Amino acid sequence: TRARRILDLVEEGASTHDVDSMTGILGDTYSLYGEVVVPVVLAEIAGEPLSLAEQQLVDELAAWSYTCPTGLDGHDPADPAVADPFEAQEARGCTAFHALLTALTHRALADEIAQASAASPTGVTLVDRSDVHLVVRALRAPTALTSGELLWDDVASPSVVETRRDIILSALSLAADELAAIGEPDDWRWGRVHTFSLRSIYDQFGVTEYNDGPYAAPGGLYTVNVANPAATAWEPGAPFDFGFVSGASVRFVVEIGPDGPRMTYQLPGGTDLHRDGPFYNQLLERWLENEPVPFAFGPGAVDSPAVPAQLG
Repeated sequence: TRARRILDLVEEGASTHDVDSMTGILGDTYSLYGEVVVPVVLAEIAGEPLSLAEQQLVDELAAWSYTCPTGLDGHDPADPAVADPFEAQEARGCTAFHALLTALTHRALADEIAQASAASPTGVTLVDRSDVHLVVRALRAPTALTSGELLWDDVASPSVVETRRDIILSALSLAADELAAIGEPDDWRWGRVHTFSLRSIYDQFGVTEYNDGPYAAPGGLYTVNVANPAATAWEPGAPFDFGFVSGASVRFVVEIGPDGPRMTYQLPGGTDLHRDGPFYNQLLERWLENEPVPFAFGPGAVDSPAVPAQLG
C-alpha cells in the first residue's frame, strides 16, 4: 500500500512535481488500509442497534478522511490539542480505525491461531502482520480466499456458525470498550496514543536510560510516512499499544539542475550522541514534522559547521 500510494501521488502530480511536492509525499499519512476496511465495516453494520460507545466509534469512522495527523500542538503526547476541527477529526478517526482493525483481527483469527497452536508441538508464530493482511484481504476480496466465509466462523463455538457481520459487531464492541477507557472521543487523538521512541543499542540488554521518547508522531499502519504501530499480540482487556520504534531512517530529495545537485534530507536523531551535547537529536523535531534540512554540497558551502543555525 505504501508503494501504491506513492505511485498514485507521483502520477497525480505528473510533470508538475518539484522538491516541495516530493517532500510532501515523504510525509503523506493517507491510509489505503483504512480506505479498504472502513466502508466495508460501515456497510456491514448499517441498521444494527449500537451502544453509545459503539456509536461514538462508528461516528468517528464515518467522518474520517483516512489521514493520520497527531491532532496535537507539539510532540509531547500530553501537549494541547490543536483547534483545527478537520485535523482533530482526522486524529480521532485514525485512532478509531487502528483500534477497530486490532480488535477485528483478534476476533477473526484468535480462535484459529489458538487451535493451531494447541495442535502444534512448537506453537504458531505469525510474522510480518500476516494476520492483519489476511483479515484486510478477506474484507476487500473475500472470493480470493479458499476458505471463503469460513474465516469468520469461531471454531471455539462449534454449535454456532458466526458470520462476517457477527465478528465485525463483536470487534466493534471490543474496540469501543477499550477506547471508552481512554475517555471521550476528543481524548482519542492519534498523538496521545501513537508515539515514537528512539532506542539505544543498550536497550536490548535491559538498559533503558539511553532511550529517548515517547514523541507524538503522525502516520499509521503502512502509510507512506511509515509509522507502523508495534506488532504486539493484543488481548481484550489490555490497552491498545500503538507506539512504534522503527520508521524512516533517512528521508531525502535530490534535484539535479544546471548548477549541480540540490538536496534536502531528514534524520530521526542528531549529529552528536552525547546527551548533554548541543546537537543531540537536534534534527528529530524536524523529522517528526517532515521539515527537511538543506544539504550543503562542495567545499566552502558551510562556513561554520559547529553553529546550529547552519542546520536551520
